[in-house]
Amino acid sequence: MGKLIFFLITVLFIIIATKLYKGQWSWFIPEYNMLPEDKKKEYNKNKLCRAYSYCMIICALATFLLLLNEFFPSNILFAISCGLFVISMFFLIFWMLGIMLKSALMKILSIVSNILTR
Repeated sequence: MGKLIFFLITVLFIIIATKLYKGQWSWFIPEYNMLPEDKKKEYNKNKLCRAYSYCMIICALATFLLLLNEFFPSNILFAISCGLFVISMFFLIFWMLGIMLKSALMKILSIVSNILTR
């Protein structure tokens, strides 16, 4: 049963990654969808989708390694799989923090420039 679940999750990650890579399914990116329409225009939707697709590919690879681990039990496969998941999550977290920090920094810079130009 575990083998089937790992296989289905791998296929799901691959489908999501493919759709995101093509620029479709941007609704899958919660941070982007919570922005107002005027803020969405500041970001390149295709780049966002591609970055998320890379994370989905990494997750697909990790679940595929877990599937292989079901057939050929090995601590190394399990460790690599867990490492890939952690790398993918850190990438998403720090990437999203970078986007939010960039947005906050731009607001601060515009306030400072408005003060200086008075």
